[in-house]
Amino acid sequence: MRWRSPVFWASVISVPVALWAVAIFVGGCVWARPANEIGDFLAGFAGSLSFLWIIATILLQREELELQRAEIKALAAESKSQSSYLLTGAKFDLIQRWSSWLNMFSQKNETVLARSAHKMMVSIF
Repeated sequence: MRWRSPVFWASVISVPVALWAVAIFVGGCVWARPANEIGDFLAGFAGSLSFLWIIATILLQREELELQRAEIKALAAESKSQSSYLLTGAKFDLIQRWSSWLNMFSQKNETVLARSAHKMMVSIF
């Protein structure tokens, strides 16, 4: 997988280009030029390498964004699962509250109202 990395390929290309530039610079043909031409040579060399590394950076960011999208999708699925568990818990809590409310009515001898409320609650769920 290492050979698929944009940093690997940018390094593979940068090293020969850098060696070539050093060979030309040290070889003497650049030293005989005026200072502005030496600056132009160095600027062209640095510009080409920076363009190469910008492309490598963009490719790395694309890979990271793909991984982040996958992580967000997994998080959304987990959140949906968690919300269904919370909804189930809320339903049981509601049933428990209704049950305690019905017990309160049954204690006051209002069993007819309690039974009808219980039937209504059972029909909802």
